[in-house]
Amino acid sequence: RIRQNTGETLDFWSILRPDAAGTGLQWGVHGRFVLKIDSSSLSSEVSSLSWLTPEEAHTQAIAGPREPGENGVKGWKWQRVDPALVGLDDPSAAQPERAAADAHGKQAVVAELQGMWKNYLDDNESYLVRGMDVMRVKAGVEAKPFRLHWDDATGRLWWGSTGRYSLQPPTDTPLTTAVWESCDGSGRGFCWERHGLHKV
Repeated sequence: RIRQNTGETLDFWSILRPDAAGTGLQWGVHGRFVLKIDSSSLSSEVSSLSWLTPEEAHTQAIAGPREPGENGVKGWKWQRVDPALVGLDDPSAAQPERAAADAHGKQAVVAELQGMWKNYLDDNESYLVRGMDVMRVKAGVEAKPFRLHWDDATGRLWWGSTGRYSLQPPTDTPLTTAVWESCDGSGRGFCWERHGLHKV
């Protein structure tokens, strides 16, 4: 995903999956959005497509199409563009983070994450990483364990068993900031900083 107004980029890997009926595609593990293509465009190159909630897709199948973002329709729309216009004319340039993760490999990434961290936005919330186990400690709340998982297909470290968040591949050593990104766009993600560092 590239946001041209801000320059923000984010890779989504293994995000497209067969839907519950096995006849289409859904976005992410939970299928909060499904792919909708105008059937009249299937005879030629598809120029646009929509991602809708399953409920909205069902409604449109009965009542006819409506545009995402209009009249309360939840979802978004993609419009085909020339890859060169958004800096993707070189396929290798589209996945710098993936290349970095592959170069590091599981052991190096996990090693970078070991030790004590704190929530970037909340100094009262800390995380202790030992191997693939994480313990979250927050003032006034019982400590809670989590488990990390390495995904060979994407070359990324995932948070928990559902794979809702993944660690942004490290680009420098030692790692002082750990960014956990939402894998399906449904969450905000979160960020750690190495315990003992002071914000400037």
